[in-house]
Amino acid sequence: MEVPRRSLAASVSTLRLIDRRKSFSYNQLPEEPIKLTVLKLDGSSFGVEVLKTATVRDLKMAVEAAFSHLPITSLGNNISWYHSFS
Repeated sequence: MEVPRRSLAASVSTLRLIDRRKSFSYNQLPEEPIKLTVLKLDGSSFGVEVLKTATVRDLKMAVEAAFSHLPITSLGNNISWYHSFS
């Protein structure tokens, strides 16, 4: 008795179906942010959140945003970002 063979087209369509299933993976779900704590030289700390796929630039922007509410009035309140990130 001869076993029926599947056509090449049927095999390819099965592979496409499997490939489509992979595209609906958990990578499509929203990512949880990474929560980081930054320790300052005076011993105080603050937290920032960035996505897992964030770049260093994104992290720098998040740190700068944490200080955006501070008034820039006296010399003591100025932040040297060049020295902070070097």
